[in-house]
Amino acid sequence: MYHRLRVANRGGSAKETEEAVLVAVTKVSLGEIKKTVTLVGTAEPMTLVDVRSKVSGRIDLLGVEENDVVEAGKTVLAEIDRETYEAQLDQAKAAVKAAQGMAGSASAALVKAKKDRERASKLYEEGAIPERDEEAATAQYDVAVAQLKAAEAQVQQAEAAVKLAKIQYKESQVVAPIDGIVLKKHQDAGNMTAPTAPQGLFTIGEIRRLKCTANVSERYVGMLQAGETLVKVCPDAFPDANCRLPLTKISPIVDPMTRTSKIEVVVPNDDLKMKPGMFVRMIVTVDERKDTPVLPAEAVINIGTESSFVYVVDGGIACKRSVTVGLREGAIVEISDGLQADEKVVIKGQANLTDGSPIRLSLQGDSE
Repeated sequence: MYHRLRVANRGGSAKETEEAVLVAVTKVSLGEIKKTVTLVGTAEPMTLVDVRSKVSGRIDLLGVEENDVVEAGKTVLAEIDRETYEAQLDQAKAAVKAAQGMAGSASAALVKAKKDRERASKLYEEGAIPERDEEAATAQYDVAVAQLKAAEAQVQQAEAAVKLAKIQYKESQVVAPIDGIVLKKHQDAGNMTAPTAPQGLFTIGEIRRLKCTANVSERYVGMLQAGETLVKVCPDAFPDANCRLPLTKISPIVDPMTRTSKIEVVVPNDDLKMKPGMFVRMIVTVDERKDTPVLPAEAVINIGTESSFVYVVDGGIACKRSVTVGLREGAIVEISDGLQADEKVVIKGQANLTDGSPIRLSLQGDSE
């Protein structure tokens, strides 16, 4: 909008009125501005375990269902042919007793053979028996020594079998390996299972904390720092349930195919509202400035891609001034060079201005 104003020249005489442009202005303020990038991420369980049986046999019992909460080392998930493994343990224990009995007999035989050898050796020295009798007693002693060693080895073997049977009996009862929730039940009672079975028993996940992961362009990797860079996590399913948390982990490698690196943020989920597999938007702060001159972006006029300027109000005159634009956040930009706090800058009407144009301030948008 234009207005005719009568402007007096320096000699005091009136000259032809000049055109004044109606503009709105604002003050340059010092503020905080961030540069963010928005990534599409996925919520994943903090820990995910595929629970399988370590022994083979029939599934006698499945103790939990999907969505049940389980406790590590305490919650019984399944029992596998437990009577069979208990019987094998009893059998192994009986084998130990039998082997120990054999070893006891062999030990007694060795004691007798040792005495017989000593007696025969003494009698041979006295000339009371021939050499062959002394050699036979010695040979019998050697046999007794070998038999005792074999019996002791049998005891050790039987004890090892007991140890193995105990392990198998213990593992025939499958307990929860982690604290978490049963996410998937894969088998039914009565089915046969084995360590190498195509399908496990359960999938258990820790989901009271979730790790939200996304891939970020390599150009931003150097700006990120685990423990300090803040990330706003916004689940698409719950737009109001967002939180701002520090970055937990940055992958040490860049995928050469996508030129991206994976980042991770751990999100509390005590109410179990978020579900594994959900899409989340991860708004990552890659740069941040504080106490820096900021302006509405509409105040800045760009020429090409490298040159920018604004109109600064000096009295009733609009003065064109080059500026350097820094970070942008929504409708706000940082002026890293060219302006000072509290200077007035035109934000509306600048399309009709040239350097030195007289201006008239509109009531709307003025900043005193």
